[in-house]
Amino acid sequence: LDGLARTRCVELQAYSQALRHTPKQRASDWGRIQFGIGSVYADRVAGDRADNVERALAAFDATAEVMTRAASPGLWGSVQINRSKAFWHRIKGDRADNLEQAIAAARAATAYLPESVAFHPALTGLEQIRHYLRLRGEDTSTAAALLSRVRLGVEAQARRIGTYSKGMRQRIGLAQALIGK
Repeated sequence: LDGLARTRCVELQAYSQALRHTPKQRASDWGRIQFGIGSVYADRVAGDRADNVERALAAFDATAEVMTRAASPGLWGSVQINRSKAFWHRIKGDRADNLEQAIAAARAATAYLPESVAFHPALTGLEQIRHYLRLRGEDTSTAAALLSRVRLGVEAQARRIGTYSKGMRQRIGLAQALIGK
């Protein structure tokens, strides 16, 4: 084995040993170990490539079981991106189905925020986010929490968007991108 293959083999052994000593009830630790296993299998050059990809997907799926979007949004997003890459490189199964899975996982983990956002200047930040929540069929009572999540204070939420700086308008855009995430 070359240097990288040896390193991956050692990493895999270490993660496997850690997993044996970590109960699933310790969700954060267990999920991070599974994520590590998935990452090693995804990059592994030794062994059967198709088997490595399947093992990576299984480990990423196990991670997603315990590391949900709500509990650990950063790691959950990383898991989705890695699942997307694994489905893209997947050898087993129908190629079109694998690509659909890759696209779905990537979309689940991403949102778009343009540099220059434009909103109706007469609406308040709170009114604007409530409007987008209604359009998405979401509970409008979460608007204030979304705006707080992007650090837009209660006073600013009640002001007209026309009085906002560019940075404050971008925070409204970020809150919009976070709807349902």
